[in-house]
Order: sequence, then C-alpha cells, then structure tokens
Amino acid sequence: MLLIGWIFSIVSTFVMYAGFELDMTDGRIRRHYGLFNQIESFVPLRRIQAVRTTQTVLQRWFGVCKLYVETAGSYQKEDIGGSSLISPLLEFGKLKGLTDELLPGRDIDAVAWLKISPKSVLASVQRSGVPLVLAVTIVSAFLGWSWLFLMLPLLAYVSLLALLRFRTTGYGWTDQMFASRHGAFSKTSVYVPLERIQCVVVRQSPLQRRLGLQSASVHT
Repeated sequence: MLLIGWIFSIVSTFVMYAGFELDMTDGRIRRHYGLFNQIESFVPLRRIQAVRTTQTVLQRWFGVCKLYVETAGSYQKEDIGGSSLISPLLEFGKLKGLTDELLPGRDIDAVAWLKISPKSVLASVQRSGVPLVLAVTIVSAFLGWSWLFLMLPLLAYVSLLALLRFRTTGYGWTDQMFASRHGAFSKTSVYVPLERIQCVVVRQSPLQRRLGLQSASVHT
C-alpha cells in the first residue's frame, strides 16, 4: 500500500504540474500548467506580502525547494489573498534570481542570520516533557509500573527535537527586509519586506518569563 501510494503521488504530481510555465507580464506573475486540466493564473507583484520557501529532508539532499508567495486581497470579491505556489520544484541555486524578481531591490543573500537563545532548548524540553511525564505516569498507574521505562526514550526524543529546533531556527534582517526560518525536518524560510509588516506581537508564557525569553510574531 505504501508503494502504491508513493507511485500514485508521483503520477498525480506529474499530471498536475506537467508543462509548468512561469513568466512575468504587465507586473504580474503568470503560471500555466496541467497535463489534462490546463490551469492559468496570475499573481500581481504589488500584492506580494512575503516570499516563503519549504524544503523536506529529501529536497535538501537534492538541493531543491518549493517557492510560495503570500498575497493580499482587495475589495473585489473574486480577488482574495492567500498562499500561491510559484514553483513546485526549484533548484536552490536559482532561488535568488527568482526572488530578485518577486522582491525587487531586496537581496535574500544579504540577510545575516542570528540564532535564537540556547535557553529555548530548555524551554522546549520543559514544555513538551512535563505533559509527557504526567501522561506516562498515569498510563503506568493503570497498566503497570513497568511502562515507566518508556519515559527515557520519549524524553530523549523530545530533547533531540528541541536541540534540532534550536539549531535550525533563526532570524535576521536587512534595511529593507525581515527574514525567519524554522523546521527540524521540513525547513521553512520566510522573507518579508519591512513596509509590508502591519504589526509585531510579543508573547511570554510563565516558563518563558522565568527564563527571560519571549516569542515574537510578525503579521502582514
């Protein structure tokens, strides 16, 4: 069943994106693709709020990514905002050339990436580990205390994920753009022009306050 599902996924992706074309015309991105159902759509450059790339582990090995743009809508009922796939498969070496067209005057390679605080590892372990310990303890009370042995490998897994998140999460900016990236296995990077930022929200949980940390969200 896994093999059949894998083959079906490959075939359906080929059918959907066969003959994929991308070009710029009259200040809009034009996309045309499809083997049987021909799809043509346009994305106005002036409505682009952010550019986002995603990479799975396998895609990172092959040096490719998916490229999306986040767009804003307008007063017209049929013109709604959302996430638009610009390239279903893009060689990472060609990413800068395309983002230069999508975000004129902004160089994604100029972003100086900064790491988040190492304290975030401890915060992540405590946030996930405390409920895990409680859950394993309750299960062991009903099924037998021998089930407590599950606690060690589960805590090790939580700690590994926390360390991976710390190593892969970052942020940075230039004088015209803010950027962030995250994802231990599936990596996501977002690039936002500064003039598109509408507000910044800062949150602190009790645990974060105790560790001197905070979470910041940028909204477009």
